[in-house]
Amino acid sequence: MWIIYMILAILLLVMTLLPKIQHSHWVFRIPEFAKIQVTYLILFTFLLGFTIDSTDYLWYYQGLLLVLFVHHSHILIRYTPLYPVKKHKQRHKSSEKLHFVSANVYQFNKEYDRFIKLIEKYSPDFFMTMESNGDWEKAMRKIEKEYPFQHKVTLENTYGMHFYSKIEIKEATTHYFVADDIPSIEIHMRTHDGFSFVFFGVHPPPPSPTEEETSKERDGDLLSTAV
Repeated sequence: MWIIYMILAILLLVMTLLPKIQHSHWVFRIPEFAKIQVTYLILFTFLLGFTIDSTDYLWYYQGLLLVLFVHHSHILIRYTPLYPVKKHKQRHKSSEKLHFVSANVYQFNKEYDRFIKLIEKYSPDFFMTMESNGDWEKAMRKIEKEYPFQHKVTLENTYGMHFYSKIEIKEATTHYFVADDIPSIEIHMRTHDGFSFVFFGVHPPPPSPTEEETSKERDGDLLSTAV
């Protein structure tokens, strides 16, 4: 048990430190996508430590795990209701509140009606799907009357994107910043009360052994949008 505990503690330390290294290879970047799982595993390993007979080094490892848990929790808590969000006072001249849904539907998922019911339930002002192909486009036709403004990039390579809106689309552009088959969309919109804004939708490829060897395309797509 001590050997398993020690291996887990060292592995978790490595997975925490790798993203801190400025290297684009997926080995360094992929732990960023598992931050929640890493945090739970840290807690599990920390609790496991209390079941091990005390050794000279156990409490050093326990202290390390506690530091790692605090580090990850400090980042993740910002995405929970526990984190206080500063409320800005609404200005006299500001638009009405807008509701938006972004969903990676997974191209090979066939539960079209389940997603459509979600949209009907929350009735967002506009929504975007990622990994949506021709089958998904066909399935979503039943809600096009509710969302008369649309911009569709139908692809069969898991990088298709569909944008539907109740708000007027003044201009829509599809960009290919990093590759000819990886789109990003730029939507210029105008609200019912006269406010204009620009929406950017991106779905860059993740660095992984099955996708891209490095994070260069992901980083390039995000930076191109930011510019």
